[in-house]
Amino acid sequence: MTSEACAYHEAGHAVAVEAVGYVVKSIIWGGDGPMTRFSVTPWDQNHRDSPAARWRLLTVTVAGPVAESIHFERPAVAEGFVADVLDMFEEGWWLVDPADVTEEDVLDAFGEVNDRGDAFLLVVDLGPEAAEKELREALQAAREILTERWSDVEAIAAARITDG
Repeated sequence: MTSEACAYHEAGHAVAVEAVGYVVKSIIWGGDGPMTRFSVTPWDQNHRDSPAARWRLLTVTVAGPVAESIHFERPAVAEGFVADVLDMFEEGWWLVDPADVTEEDVLDAFGEVNDRGDAFLLVVDLGPEAAEKELREALQAAREILTERWSDVEAIAAARITDG
């Protein structure tokens, strides 16, 4: 991922974090790779399996690829994200008890812990059809949030690109 793509990707996450009511703690640009750290509401932390909490977390997760697709005018970035997550269902992962899917399993599947793995872990218990529906709803929500707040995404990305 180029530094420009990375800047927009993380900016998308950060803007979505705030839009769904969470708090951005930091955006880390170096080390093992870029990452937006945030805190969730106490209710969501204790009810991660609830539809409302899953929607917020999934919307934040998909917002990175959505920001890239908006900035570069390439809808395929976001669609590819959904396809990659759904591929894990085709590999039979959804037949595994979600409680048994570990971070190491995600590393084996994707080579790193990333947004795709995070999204899969949020929808694995739904099965493939319901997961696709929720992923597409989250993509739409992220598109709406980021379109409405695009100037914020650009400001965060520009700060990173300028600081390089």
